[in-house]
Amino acid sequence: MAVGDVHDDLHALADENVVRFEREGRRMRPIVPYDHVEIEVSLPPEVG
Repeated sequence: MAVGDVHDDLHALADENVVRFEREGRRMRPIVPYDHVEIEVSLPPEVG
């Protein structure tokens, strides 16, 4: 996984209000404002 991938993923999560960013000097730090995050993922049936 490249740094650019992590950057893109964090911004996608921010678009969904899962993370937010706080300015820390010149940098932006990702913050998860929750104690617990539950993620549901649907997987396709196994092909065989």
